Amino acid sequence: MSRHLFVFDHPSRCIVGAIGEYPDQSYYLQVTQDEQLISVELDALQLRLIAKRIDQLLDDIGDYYNLRIPHRSRRLEDLSPLDMPLDSEFLVGTIGLAWGEEESAIILELLAFTAGDFDESFMMSDDAEYGPDTVRILLHPQLARQFAHRTTVVYTAGRPLCPLCGEPIGPEGHICARLNGYRRDLSDVIDRLTDYQR
Repeated sequence: MSRHLFVFDHPSRCIVGAIGEYPDQSYYLQVTQDEQLISVELDALQLRLIAKRIDQLLDDIGDYYNLRIPHRSRRLEDLSPLDMPLDSEFLVGTIGLAWGEEESAIILELLAFTAGDFDESFMMSDDAEYGPDTVRILLHPQLARQFAHRTTVVYTAGRPLCPLCGEPIGPEGHICARLNGYRRDLSDVIDRLTDYQR
């Protein structure tokens, strides 16, 4: 299968959005540069990990290279919805994340889901003629922070986060991994944590 590589080295917009109601949402990443627009579908866990890793990578890069990296933002600059019509290029299977020293930007690479074993030589490679379709996005620090923040907001969708594991708590409750899967009334745990922090 011939590989399609979509490169966005100066994106004007890179956002995540959700279609549908919780818990039956579908999540999409949409990136725009000039007249080119691409959408890909991801799952909730992928979203959570991308946002977390981007923030962590920016913090680490700032410390390691002594760079002025924007702090984590509490304010979203892009509140607009996904552009329609929404036509997903592919379902994301593998995600790569790296710091591009030459570009001074995070390189986010999204590879299409493929059945079978994954060949790591496709990651961050321009040379592969065959392989999974790939979207490569360069996110400069300011855009990367905004992307991570919006991704977190979309992922949690206004649901409160569990103070123990950080996962969103849905209307049906929450099975917390930190409690070894026991479903227990979290209001009791939250009250104890709040009292402890005072």
